[in-house]
Amino acid sequence: YKWAIGERRDALQMIETFARDYSSKVGFDLQAPEAFADHIDARVLESYNGHMGVADDSKTIHFLSRFYFKRAEWLAKIEQQHLLVQEARTKAGLGHRDELHSLRQSNRASTNARRSVRGSASACSGANGAIMASSSGVALAGDRGSQMDQDCEYLYKLKGDRIKEMILESYHAATVLDSKWYKAWHSLALRHFFETQQYSEEHSSVTEDIIEKHVVPAVDGFFRAIQLSKGDTTLQDTLRLLTAWFNYSKYERVAQAVQDRFNTVSIRTWLQVIPQILARIQIKSEGSSRLIKQLLVKVGKSHPHAILFSLYVAARSDHLKRSQAAKEVLVKLHDRMPEMVEETEIVSRELIRITLLLPELWQEGLDNAFKCYYVQNDPVEMMTILKHLHKLTCNPQTLHELRFVQVFGTELAVAEEQMARYFEGAPGPEKDAFIQQAWESYCRILTRIQKLFPDPTLLALKDTAPTLLLCHDMHLT
Repeated sequence: YKWAIGERRDALQMIETFARDYSSKVGFDLQAPEAFADHIDARVLESYNGHMGVADDSKTIHFLSRFYFKRAEWLAKIEQQHLLVQEARTKAGLGHRDELHSLRQSNRASTNARRSVRGSASACSGANGAIMASSSGVALAGDRGSQMDQDCEYLYKLKGDRIKEMILESYHAATVLDSKWYKAWHSLALRHFFETQQYSEEHSSVTEDIIEKHVVPAVDGFFRAIQLSKGDTTLQDTLRLLTAWFNYSKYERVAQAVQDRFNTVSIRTWLQVIPQILARIQIKSEGSSRLIKQLLVKVGKSHPHAILFSLYVAARSDHLKRSQAAKEVLVKLHDRMPEMVEETEIVSRELIRITLLLPELWQEGLDNAFKCYYVQNDPVEMMTILKHLHKLTCNPQTLHELRFVQVFGTELAVAEEQMARYFEGAPGPEKDAFIQQAWESYCRILTRIQKLFPDPTLLALKDTAPTLLLCHDMHLT
């Protein structure tokens, strides 16, 4: 109540007094909480067996955990208020609290004076009284806000540099006293996460000490919170866990912390963050890379439908390490469920074929190759694109692709030959003539593609993906 009405100095003093008294009653030492944790489970068990004194202790422990949690919350608000006041001073160019307070008093006096003038001009004494009451209320609210600011500044200075440490130790005490309380674990992990981010912003990097002091406890705390969550808050904790893990994956201590807690949460936890995990499948850290693959294999065995298609797309990536990592996971899943993995490959390949038909690939590819040569002056990248397109055309798989090759095969072969002569020839007018002739051929082909193969509105599977048309009774369905 006192905190709510703005008497923050008294409120914090009371909560700390309660915490000390209750700690003394049950033998809890804030400086050595782990020693108490070793005995707490046995004490709770005895309370269930009917020992009244121990049962009373269990209630005391429960309340004590709430006292320390509330202490941490209030200290965090005091710190936040201090930062807001500091920011306000910086923006206003004021260096002292007295100057800011004087400005507020001056503004309040000016406001009250204007209201008094309006009140004097009124002929109705009732209205006059209402205005005075309103002015008093505004002044009272302003005084209360000012008192709250002063209390926060006083408490912040009183706690000094230890306020961050006190917040963490209070949250930690709450988790020790009630190890199955989601809110305590979530808040502790979030605080460590915040401290890590703040340090990183100030110093552009983190030290081994910060990893051990904040990152590892954050990872551990998020795992515990996810384990205790009812489900509606799991996603945010999981995303923050992944952020802490991936941002500091090069530290083996972080990867080890994830490994140690990996099996403590449900496998369904990871289903909602599969895209984020796959995005880091090629991560540089050997320990984290190995752990990601283990995680994907484990998810794939339990929920293959949720991961197989995404893995196949990753396996086709142009990024070599990403492709290799995805293929390793697919091989391990193939050993467990060969039919499903093979069916996934067939369906994925055919769906990709339909998504970008050969004429569309040539239109997009020629446009990119043209930009590489004439805009970016990069003939090597141009040739890489063109070689890939010609390779696709060499082996038509469907009637639609066969028709394309029959119409454009000869012209494409001529353009390819001219491009090869350009790269083989010595510098000079003849070499330039070859590239000019090649691009004239490609431009003619591009114009004809746009005319003969306009964007389709309806695709016949028998012409574009006959293999998909034959698929039935698959394990994927």
